[in-house]
Amino acid sequence: MGVPSFFRWLIKRYPAILSKIVDNYNPEEEPINGHFDNLYLDLNGVIHSCSHADEGETEDPQLSDNERFRLIKEYIIFIVSLIRPTRLLYLAIDGVAPRAKMNQQRSRRYKSADTAKKSAESGKPARWDSNQITPGTPFMTALTSYLEREFQQCVNNSSSPLFKNLTILFSPCCSPGEGEHKIIAFLRAQRRDPTYNPNLSHCMYGGDADLILLGLGTHEPQFHILREAIPPPGLKSTPRLPGAFEKFDIVNLGVLRAYLARELLFKPPASSNNANANGGAGEEKEPKSPSLPSMEGAAPTSSPRLEPVMATLVAPTEVKSLEVPSSDESPSRSTSPAPPSPGRKKKRKDIYI
Repeated sequence: MGVPSFFRWLIKRYPAILSKIVDNYNPEEEPINGHFDNLYLDLNGVIHSCSHADEGETEDPQLSDNERFRLIKEYIIFIVSLIRPTRLLYLAIDGVAPRAKMNQQRSRRYKSADTAKKSAESGKPARWDSNQITPGTPFMTALTSYLEREFQQCVNNSSSPLFKNLTILFSPCCSPGEGEHKIIAFLRAQRRDPTYNPNLSHCMYGGDADLILLGLGTHEPQFHILREAIPPPGLKSTPRLPGAFEKFDIVNLGVLRAYLARELLFKPPASSNNANANGGAGEEKEPKSPSLPSMEGAAPTSSPRLEPVMATLVAPTEVKSLEVPSSDESPSRSTSPAPPSPGRKKKRKDIYI
């Protein structure tokens, strides 16, 4: 699940974390986009982009399932040619989602089916039903078998330079969990191995902004996020056809981690010489803590703008003392809870998700 507008806000605040990917089509040449050991692909974005056009922008071409499978394979190979991993390629498709997201998926798919029904009644050309990209459907079962067969041939074909000495792991839709969470779980399991090399460089492909948060949570020093480039603000993206190769950007999470450490880690100010001479009785100021003001988009603000807010928070307030009755005075109402009535039972309130 993505975080709306989070990526745009992030690259606007920290522009140095983003760099362009150069199209590197010739596998015989040396990689020019950096060195990466492991590449992880969250395939649901690839499946959607290669199976149907953007809704409401272009006419959906009538493709057979075999043609869609071929476009998906070619798009995966194109991404591999850009990153050129040397050690591992991990492919993951969304399985059965947790119950919380399942409710959201049901509402989206009911809406998609209702929109398709209304379009058919109005005489518009029928579009391919994207609800087929669901775990357990015949389309996904056939796609899983196709990808397993094709990439097994890539591994067996030693003449292919992209897949030479490369280990390929595939997590199909029959494995429960979202693709990005299955990838992160695999990476954390590898980190628990005593022989794990902490200097490996990782690249993860996916269009959701929550991949940035998941990547930061791995604490890997060399972790990058690969995603399709987004148009500048105010410029509408061009209509996309299924399987069309996109321009890519890469996000360096190591640089982002350095940015966050600079902004969010506060050091207390050193005590003055007078305070040390007086035994620490001088004036000391507490460091300001970061804030998330909801009125300004829940984004961290600079410390000068926090000063009036902090002044109101630390302003002295009037404290009223509570009068405690003496032991000889009987309180007007007993403070002990009343015993429950024998004939009444507490009503149970169940919460269903």
